[in-house]
Amino acid sequence: METFLTVIYVIITVVMIIVILMQSSKGGMGAIGGGSSTGSLFGGGGAESFLNKTTAILGVAFVLLAIILVQFSSHKVSSLSGKNAGTSTSSTSTMKANGEGTAPTKEKASQNKDAQKKGNSSEKQPTKK
Repeated sequence: METFLTVIYVIITVVMIIVILMQSSKGGMGAIGGGSSTGSLFGGGGAESFLNKTTAILGVAFVLLAIILVQFSSHKVSSLSGKNAGTSTSSTSTMKANGEGTAPTKEKASQNKDAQKKGNSSEKQPTKK
């Protein structure tokens, strides 16, 4: 359903771009077709009216489809985050059961300092030039 709506959305976008470019500007020439040819294409005075109505209809359809597609994507994201939330909770509880992910105790901190001191004393001191 979402793919179908996306295809319709792209079609509406392309048609709306074409219709907007066909409208005459203040100078009297449209971006496509030169302005005077659009009048003969849609009839004498009805070209501006037809293009204005078409632009309005396509604009409303564009906005409505954008809102619908956002709703589809937000439901998809929320369902994915709901699945991941359960996974991260179980992995967090597994880490706590194994003693991982907890703050180090004073004993562990002093063991780490002792290990660092031993590692530094066994290394050769750099010679000065």
